[in-house]
Amino acid sequence: MSPRRYTRRSVLAPPPEVPEQAGPPQVPGSSGPSKVQELRAQVTALADMVRRQESVFKQLQGLTERQMAAAAATATEGRGPPAPSTRVPRAAKDDDIAAVQVAARPPPASVPRAASGSMTLDAAAEAAERERALAALMMFRKFDPPIFNGEKVEPWMVESWVDLMETLFDDLYTLEKDKVHLATHCLERTAKVLDRALWAEYSNAYFREEREASEREKRKKRPGDGSGGQSNFKKPPKHPQARSEGREVQRCIFCSGDHLVTQCERCHGRCYECG
Repeated sequence: MSPRRYTRRSVLAPPPEVPEQAGPPQVPGSSGPSKVQELRAQVTALADMVRRQESVFKQLQGLTERQMAAAAATATEGRGPPAPSTRVPRAAKDDDIAAVQVAARPPPASVPRAASGSMTLDAAAEAAERERALAALMMFRKFDPPIFNGEKVEPWMVESWVDLMETLFDDLYTLEKDKVHLATHCLERTAKVLDRALWAEYSNAYFREEREASEREKRKKRPGDGSGGQSNFKKPPKHPQARSEGREVQRCIFCSGDHLVTQCERCHGRCYECG
């Protein structure tokens, strides 16, 4: 028996690993759109809304014109030709044929084309929504809202403009029971101006009365009074009383009463009825 021969099998070396190709350097993503971009997006959305409202207004105007034309055509078609008169044929003398009254046959009634008859419930709801949007758009234009054309301004100005527009849109759909808040919003600027004017008038009248009271006290003071050369001058009262010195008492600028401005009940926020 021949001895076994052991052969060495060469083990194939594994192929060298090819390093994976690195992709392009990743740029760290931004955390999100900045505040200015968000404001610009809101401004764009509002501008689109206004344009849509204008298109709805034009469509509603065209629909109204078509309805008026259809109504006019219906009225014209309803006036048909006059019905022919009833004729009774004359019977001959020798014939026993009775005269039969020929009844005039009325012409077939024409069915008018009603513009609103073919509208479905969805179309009616859409028309009602258009009318509501048109009314809201007209009211929106009455407020004369500020216009923002996207020029370069400070971010807080854009944010203030967006807040104002949102408040205005909220006021458009206010119910009748909440109209007081809407009136307050409309008169806010006028109230501020009027309040400043009233306070300016009140301040001027108050200082004028203080000055006149001081001058009256100086005229009453005698030059020889007082010891050691000291003056016997008293500080004028904070709320001087009106004294008749040969002239009329000044009228109040708020209620036209015969009292001083500082004594007016309206300045202190009191009620005329309950005090």
